[in-house]
Amino acid sequence: MSELRSKYKILSEHNLFIVVQKGTLTLNSMMGFIQTINSDPEFTPKLNHIVDLNNVLFELTQEDMNNYVNHLESNSKTHGNKRIALITSTPNQVTYSTLYKLAKKELQPLQSIQIFSTAQKAFDFIGLKNISFEEVSQTLKMLNK
Repeated sequence: MSELRSKYKILSEHNLFIVVQKGTLTLNSMMGFIQTINSDPEFTPKLNHIVDLNNVLFELTQEDMNNYVNHLESNSKTHGNKRIALITSTPNQVTYSTLYKLAKKELQPLQSIQIFSTAQKAFDFIGLKNISFEEVSQTLKMLNK
């Protein structure tokens, strides 16, 4: 698979951060994306997340996971109370998403993370009231181009 490409849209009025990622996800690419979003003036750690990982191949070692967990731990106070919906479709994606979910749950219990196979279920989990599923779905499609 190719290098990780991440596209996102922040819908501040809906407290929502929508992300589509494609390619190979490594510790370096993941940390690079975190730096990118943290430098975006519209981004706030309290945004709910819908993250489409359907076209991602995770290539992380145990050491990578430990380093990422250490990063989460050192920044746990800045991440806020939010819901994170991860959309996956392969065993590789589910495995790493589950490890991420477990690490975040331990370090940041105010965050609720769930893994879904459809955008509709992810949307339902986030519990958005002032935006339609169609608008979120169109945003995901636009980011997937």
